[in-house]
Amino acid sequence: MAMFLMFFISCTNEELIPHDPDGPVLNQGRVVFNVNTGKNMVYTRASADDEQAIRSLGVFIVKPDGNLAEGITRFYEAKALTDKKLAVSIPVDIMETPGVKAYLVANGPDKTQCDGLKTEQELLDLAAVIKPEEIGTKGIPMASGAISLNFTGGIATVDANMKRVMSTLCAKVVKSKGVVVGPSDFTFKVHGVSLKEGYCFKDECKDTGVDQVWNSTSKSQDE
Repeated sequence: MAMFLMFFISCTNEELIPHDPDGPVLNQGRVVFNVNTGKNMVYTRASADDEQAIRSLGVFIVKPDGNLAEGITRFYEAKALTDKKLAVSIPVDIMETPGVKAYLVANGPDKTQCDGLKTEQELLDLAAVIKPEEIGTKGIPMASGAISLNFTGGIATVDANMKRVMSTLCAKVVKSKGVVVGPSDFTFKVHGVSLKEGYCFKDECKDTGVDQVWNSTSKSQDE
């Protein structure tokens, strides 16, 4: 009976922190990301749930030298989130290193792509080439800005505010009772778009961080 009580006490006192089974168990810390998708400026034909749905999430920890930290789980499916919170195990020594930061990318790279990245620049380059045609299966791609992780104590909670990486806009110029749709009528800056009635266009939008710029590639009404 005494041995049973000792075993029970040792179990209840153990700190249960999730960890990568292939990584070190000792000296693991935990960061809980509050994943916030916010509200979108541009409304589409997608439902409100689809606009903000997270189907997969990549978590990338960047060291001060620009390399991605190894031994940390990077790819998570939507079921890993609880009440829009994601707990990630990170070695304490990495968390307590000045200059360490994290990026979250939703509905973008798959597990193989996530695990294959080595540097911060590779991550940024990958996020920039997400294909619009993949949105239907992967969901609307979103990403956070750089999140500082310089914490002590091994446990921290931070906000991860997700924003769209791109959007695809479809439009058709129409006239009604003398009203003409022009570039000033768009939230995005529009370049090279004809105002001719019936002109159809579809193109990809990217937020540059300064101006939201949209360059149309359509050349004729038939495109």
